[in-house]
Amino acid sequence: CTSGAASLTSARTSCTDVQSLTSFVGSDVKLRGAALSMIMKHACHTFAASAGSARDYEATMEREVLNFFISHNWSVHRLMKFISLSVYFNFDIALVAAGISALILGIINASGLLRGLEIE
Repeated sequence: CTSGAASLTSARTSCTDVQSLTSFVGSDVKLRGAALSMIMKHACHTFAASAGSARDYEATMEREVLNFFISHNWSVHRLMKFISLSVYFNFDIALVAAGISALILGIINASGLLRGLEIE
């Protein structure tokens, strides 16, 4: 939050109040969350139907803090949701793995070990 003119800040809710409202600090509201691995299981099977089940609820736990809030749109196919979440949560490690793989293959190619595998 940034501080503005005194007249504006007195008329608005303070940053502390906004943060406490959005984080449920001091509230009786219980946050429930699921592990990302549960959400991603079976290509986001959780998003296959719009109705939640008792099993879905049991897969969640009460949490003090949610690291991520994943909202979704029912008109988007769950496979697209799975791909989007996979890219978002795995991009860094995938980029490193691709770079290391390219480096290793480049070294192997430069050493001549792949010459016997050429396709004519």
